[in-house]
Amino acid sequence: MRPPPPPPPPSPPPVEPSLSENKWGPYSSAREFVANIAIVLIVPIAAILAFFFFFALVGFLLRRLRRHHKLLKNPAVDVPPAILFSPATKMAGADAGCGICLSEFTDGDRVRVLPACAHGFHVTCVDAWLASRPSCPTCCAAIVAAAAAANPPEP
Repeated sequence: MRPPPPPPPPSPPPVEPSLSENKWGPYSSAREFVANIAIVLIVPIAAILAFFFFFALVGFLLRRLRRHHKLLKNPAVDVPPAILFSPATKMAGADAGCGICLSEFTDGDRVRVLPACAHGFHVTCVDAWLASRPSCPTCCAAIVAAAAAANPPEP
């Protein structure tokens, strides 16, 4: 009788493939590779979008600030003083309302009555209007011409 065959030799422990043998390089699988590529692409794109959003916001705020202060810096537009509205305030037109925001005046509202045409508007409404154009919002009468006619130059 033959002796039983010897037991098989123990299998060698699993060996990590070297970098030259692994087709994914330093990554253990394709999933890890794709995840890293996604991060590499998404982070710079998000940074660029945040950069453009920030500068668009800054530009918007600066334009708004310039528009708000343009009236104060524009000496060509001679803005009449603000008055408090009362039912006795004399304005052109049958209605006592702002032609820009279309709301009715109430006692104590700050209004400006334009000298050329006597149309009245809320101070905030007409200041925003006059910052971009020197005319009455209702009848388009020139504010600059009215101010020049009201205050002729002295000889």
